[in-house]
Amino acid sequence: MVRSHLESGSGPLPGHPQGRRRLAEDAVSGALSPEQIDEPRFNDYLYRTDLPDPDLLIRIGGEMRVSNYLLWQIAYSEIYVT
Repeated sequence: MVRSHLESGSGPLPGHPQGRRRLAEDAVSGALSPEQIDEPRFNDYLYRTDLPDPDLLIRIGGEMRVSNYLLWQIAYSEIYVT
């Protein structure tokens, strides 16, 4: 599912600064005031806002790092490294 979403070119890529850049641009342009930035609003700028946060992240290949992949969404996820 994620792969087809990435290949379609729609939405920000995981680890890509597009979401935070868009949030910053909206704040600088006045489209969004600092008081309007709360957790639900911040979540609107993240990758795949239509899906719930994952309960489990499986990292294959022995890498212990997550490379900022879904960093906000996996804050409370279990991480399994193989």
